[in-house]
Amino acid sequence: MGISFAISVGMQTFCKSGIKTAQLLLIYCTCSRVTLSRKMASLASIPVVDIDASGVFKYVLIKASQSSDNKILVRGYSWGSFHADIYEDFESKNSGLQLSCLGGGRIEHVPEAKKLFVYGYSVGFGKADHKVAVRLLKEAYPQYTDITYSDEGY
Repeated sequence: MGISFAISVGMQTFCKSGIKTAQLLLIYCTCSRVTLSRKMASLASIPVVDIDASGVFKYVLIKASQSSDNKILVRGYSWGSFHADIYEDFESKNSGLQLSCLGGGRIEHVPEAKKLFVYGYSVGFGKADHKVAVRLLKEAYPQYTDITYSDEGY
């Protein structure tokens, strides 16, 4: 809030004093970087697994890094028409992290049966290592009794 105010006041002041547009852009970009650094995600605060509560949906396996810390994350949602939609959504919300998509697939989530089934692949990103996804899902859902995968495809 304070930075935005300083920019608008600064633009009026600088424009009146004859500073050129390129100099204004440099000032704006410098202030924007300060604002963005405050919004950067902390890798430690990001949950390893975030998936829909039930249904069949696409998922991606994401490697996230910050400094010397690394985490493998599972993200899966029914709103994602493409695996890239899910990855790009996560990427847009986590600007301070180095990210790469390790592949994708589908998850069938049946909470009544305490079941998660991982299978399939992403045309754009390739097949995720479902064994890794299952390990992470088992850690996130210790009360589930049926968490499995298949590498057979669809």
